[in-house]
Amino acid sequence: MKKLTSSILNIKHTFSRLFRLNNLRNTQKTLWSDLKKYFEHANKTGANYKYGIFESEKYITTHYSIDKSNNTRQYRYILELENHRLVSLVFISEAYDEAKTTDVFILASHLNNILREGIVCVNPDICTILFEHRINELVPFLFPGEIHTQVVRHYNHSLDIIWAFDQLLLHNQDPVFIAAELLKINDERIKKTDSNEKKSSS
Repeated sequence: MKKLTSSILNIKHTFSRLFRLNNLRNTQKTLWSDLKKYFEHANKTGANYKYGIFESEKYITTHYSIDKSNNTRQYRYILELENHRLVSLVFISEAYDEAKTTDVFILASHLNNILREGIVCVNPDICTILFEHRINELVPFLFPGEIHTQVVRHYNHSLDIIWAFDQLLLHNQDPVFIAAELLKINDERIKKTDSNEKKSSS
């Protein structure tokens, strides 16, 4: 029965992609509708997101908790019409201490060398740090489940970036030391994942 259900879903998804391939001219209109439906559906299933939809600018903004103390950050999901991209963005820090700008740039550079996905952006004029994921609009257009994947992946990666800049801005740690610690944390995380996969397959 499970195999039959899975086969029906695969057929449904295949026909959906074929339909969308024949309607590429409506890519941005459909993707914007999908993005709004994603948040609407999440709330109907108990997520209780508080979000704002900005129709003219084509972005949705919300706040997610980033630690056990329920501190939050502002996240945005932007449909870039001219660049044909879906962008996930988080405000890592707003109005940081201007005296730390040099160290902020040093840490951002190290993190961008480490990151496999996403980019850390610094605007020194307004002392703001952002972290972005960008994907071509065709990916979530043809595979609607990719919106959820993008949201979750960006959020999980953002926690590391927030941690790194907290070490710098709140605890005055050295940028090089922070980058090294993050590499160590990621290595331990990979080893743990590999170990769990071996246990589950044995």
